[in-house]
Amino acid sequence: MKTVLLKTTMKKMRVNNYDGPVLVPVMDDADKIPFGEVMADIKKNRNPGNHKRFFAFVSQTFAMQDQFNEPTDADRWYKQLLLMAGQVDEVISPRTGQVGYMIKSISWDKMEEIEFKQAFNSVVNAFIKYYGNDLNDIQINSILEY
Repeated sequence: MKTVLLKTTMKKMRVNNYDGPVLVPVMDDADKIPFGEVMADIKKNRNPGNHKRFFAFVSQTFAMQDQFNEPTDADRWYKQLLLMAGQVDEVISPRTGQVGYMIKSISWDKMEEIEFKQAFNSVVNAFIKYYGNDLNDIQINSILEY
């Protein structure tokens, strides 16, 4: 059994004589949990600013990529960046047994903020690794700002 906990409002804490922020059960069967044992599913919310920064990075590098003779389609460029950064899951063909790769989704429901930050950093690092030698100082500095 998994009990989901939420942060209660300050008004409720004052009514219940709590001193500070506390986690309270939202399920009626919480009284069945032995004292001192709590299960919680805690996730760090995604930051919309970081999501926008990621796609600004993709747009900026897409604008630069014509000097590298890479894909002219923005969606393919975005997927190529994730592939270069190793943001993939291995899939095995049930018919042939061959290993293939599927790009990981960075959608809000598939990836938490911490994992997203790691993916973003790996994309920036992969871009610099593969294309850094072809960039001038101004371009490199603009990339490092991400």
